[in-house]
Amino acid sequence: MIERRRLRIALIGPAHPYKGGGARHTTELAHRLAAAGHDVVIESWRAMYPAALYPGVQTVEVAEGEPFARTRRLLSWRRPDGWLRAGRRLRDRDLAVFTFLAPAAVPAYLGIIRGIGRRPAGAGPTVVVICHNVLPHERRPGDVALTRALLRRADGILTHTERLARAARALAPGTPVWVAGLPPHLPQAAPQAARPGSARGGTAPSGDTPGPDGPQPPDAAQTARRAAAVRTAPARGGTAPSGDTPDPDGPQPPDAVQTARRAAAVKTVSARGDDPPEPPDAAQTARRAAAVKTVSARGDDPPEPPDAAQTARRAAAVKDQAVEPAPAREAPLRLLFFGIVRPYKGLDVLLRALARAGGAPARTAPASTAPASTAPAGPGFTLTVAGEFWSGPGATRALVAALGLGDRVEVRPGYVPAAEIGALLRRADALVLPYRHGTASQNAWLAFSHGVPVIATRTGTFAEQIRDGVDGLLCDPGDEASLAAALARFGEPGVAAKLRRGVRPVDPAGLWEAYLDALLAAATPGTPPTAVRK
Repeated sequence: MIERRRLRIALIGPAHPYKGGGARHTTELAHRLAAAGHDVVIESWRAMYPAALYPGVQTVEVAEGEPFARTRRLLSWRRPDGWLRAGRRLRDRDLAVFTFLAPAAVPAYLGIIRGIGRRPAGAGPTVVVICHNVLPHERRPGDVALTRALLRRADGILTHTERLARAARALAPGTPVWVAGLPPHLPQAAPQAARPGSARGGTAPSGDTPGPDGPQPPDAAQTARRAAAVRTAPARGGTAPSGDTPDPDGPQPPDAVQTARRAAAVKTVSARGDDPPEPPDAAQTARRAAAVKTVSARGDDPPEPPDAAQTARRAAAVKDQAVEPAPAREAPLRLLFFGIVRPYKGLDVLLRALARAGGAPARTAPASTAPASTAPAGPGFTLTVAGEFWSGPGATRALVAALGLGDRVEVRPGYVPAAEIGALLRRADALVLPYRHGTASQNAWLAFSHGVPVIATRTGTFAEQIRDGVDGLLCDPGDEASLAAALARFGEPGVAAKLRRGVRPVDPAGLWEAYLDALLAAATPGTPPTAVRK
C-alpha cells in the first residue's frame, strides 16, 4: 500500500441495520481504513428510502458482518434539515466519501454537500463518490439528471469496472474517474477471534468455512469427520460437500442422542413384557434335537439336501425367469439461484435453459415460452430459487408451471439471513448467475467461500472471477441456448466433481490494498487517474 498521511474520513452511506452489499461494503471499507491508521466515521441512515422505491426488506436485526462502532444513524429521506446538519458536521473532515447505489439518495447527498458549503482551496473535505452503479439496471424518469447532478459536484469518482467509468465520464466530463476492482465484502455470521494484524475482531463467512483471509488447514478431528462424511455420502457422481459436515442427504452415523433413544426403546419394550428374543440356551437346543428324532421315528424323515444336478436345474430356472434390472439413474444435480430476483438477473432465461437441459415433459407451454428439450442422457437437474422478489414471485411461478418444471423447481421467496446462506450453498452442486447484464457482484466469491462452483454469464466481473472449466462455466448473457449448453456440460460425468475440486476461496488482502490506494489517490487533487484492477 502507498504510504499516505493520516486522514479524517467520513463515509456517507448505508450500514447496519441496513442489509445488502452496499451496507457491507461501506462497513468493511470503514474497518479497513481504520486499520490503516485513518480517523473514520460513518454517517448512515435512520430512514433511507420510501417503501415504494424498495419493495423488499430494508433492515435486519442480526448484522451481516461486524458493525463499525463509530457510526451515526441520523440521516432520513424525510428530513432535509438533517442533510444540512450532517454537511456542517463534516466540515472538519479531510475526505467525504459518498456511497452511491441508486439515484433516490441523490437529494440527500446534494443537501449534505450544500451543508459542507463552499470550500476555499485547501479547506474542507475532498468529495469522492463511489459508484456501485452509475445508472440503475431498471431506470425511472429523472435517474440520469439526478446522477449527473451528483457526479458533477464531486472532486473525484471511483468506479468498479471500465464500463461504469465510461458512463461516469459521459455524465461528468470534467471530473476525474478512477477504476478499482470491487474487493470482497461477503456476508458474515458467527464472530471469531481477531485476525493477526487486524485492528478489529473478524467474523467468519456464513456457514462453517474459514474467514475471507483464506482457508485454514483442518485439525485431526475435522479430518476424521470429513473422512466419515465421504464414506457415508451417497454415490451420485459428485463429491462430498465442502466444510466438515456430512452430506445432509446421505446416511448419518448414529450420534450419542440416537444411541440413547434406541437404548430407551429397548427398555420400553422390556417393561411391557415384550422382551427381545434371547439366543437359545442348552435346554432349547436339546428339545429341538428331540423333536427331530421323533419325526424320524415316525418314518417322516426330513428331506435330504439337494444334489449338484438339482442345484444346477433350479439355478437355470431362476435365470430364465429373471428380469434384467433397470440401470440406476444418478441423483439430479442441484442448482441454486440466490439473491434479490430482478429482471436483469435473468432468472427467466435460466428456467427456459433448464427446460432444455433437464428434459422438460412434452406437455409444456405454447411454443413462444416452451423451448424444445435438447437434454442428453444424464442425471438431470433441480433448481432452488431463494431470495426476495422485486415484483413478487407470481410471474416466476407461472413460468415454472408453463414450462412443466413444477416438480424440479423450488421457489423460496424471502430474505435469506446470513446465518442460513452456508447451509443453502452446501446443498447445491452449483450456483447459477444467469445475468443479462451486471456490474460487480460478490456472489461468485460467496459460492467459492463454501466450495461451490459457479455457472455464470460473461457480464460484469464474472469472467474475471470465474476460471472457465476450472471452478465454473461461462456462457453468453441473455442466451438460453448457451446457458442450456453450459448446464448440459456441467451434467456430463465427472464435470461437477472436477469443478468443485478446482474451487478456491478468494484472498481479499491484495484486492483491498489496491482499492484503498485508488480511493485515497482519487481524494488527492492533481493525481492523474489510472485503472487499478488487482
